[in-house]
Amino acid sequence: MVKEVPEYRKTFREQVERVFHFFTDVHIVFTSAKTGYGLEDLFEMIEKVAHQMTFRVPTAELNDFFFETIRKAPAPVWGTTNVKFYYLTQTYQQPPAFIAFANHPDGVTNSYRRFLIKHIKTNWDLHGMPIRIFCMKSRRGGPDNG
Repeated sequence: MVKEVPEYRKTFREQVERVFHFFTDVHIVFTSAKTGYGLEDLFEMIEKVAHQMTFRVPTAELNDFFFETIRKAPAPVWGTTNVKFYYLTQTYQQPPAFIAFANHPDGVTNSYRRFLIKHIKTNWDLHGMPIRIFCMKSRRGGPDNG
């Protein structure tokens, strides 16, 4: 029986990855109602998730991070123009969500959003949270804005 537990956990994690393929970092805590095993881990995870749900980052810190991150990958292209980001701000939604202001928000691809989300999760330990980034047109930037 004891040898079956690690194999079951591995199989269960693989099944979760298959079923929830669109959500790549689901929190999993194994518990036992019979023995109470894992209950301490469960309550630690509950506290962690509660903290992650209410996470706030100051806009200045967020933008320092944002501009460092977008230097790591070329900006998306909209038509013949590079998408230019102006700033990023956090909304008041739970779980945390962000709004990126850009000259061509329609040019921000899903893959580029995933790139940004991955870096946000890593930087602030938000793994397991369904982070969203909305893109909106900025009024800043003059003629390149149109």
